[in-house]
Amino acid sequence: MHPARTNGTVLKALLRERGWHRYDSFAREYSRIAAELGVDGYPPEPRTFRRWLGRMDDLPRRYYRRVLEAMLPGYTIEELFAPFDLLGGAPLPAPNAVAIRKTELVRLMAWMSAEAVA
Repeated sequence: MHPARTNGTVLKALLRERGWHRYDSFAREYSRIAAELGVDGYPPEPRTFRRWLGRMDDLPRRYYRRVLEAMLPGYTIEELFAPFDLLGGAPLPAPNAVAIRKTELVRLMAWMSAEAVA
């Protein structure tokens, strides 16, 4: 894909598809998933969120990666931040089935840990 035609990231397209493309809906879902995983539930600042939706030169900080991958199972952090032409009509890349299973296992382990404490 030609960089000049790129107007976002795969993350932006996936969030739009799920209705989480506005900061408030994204932050709510991010916090919910973080709580499920038992990690710090503070979503990124709105400025950071907007930067994530555009073209990025580097990946987000490590503590955001786990939650983002759990929010969008089947996609690695590298795939989520790959350039994507939202206007070009190309289909979104398909999720990786192995990554989905890993994400489901992480969620199950977090739930089991919470149940053991309760």
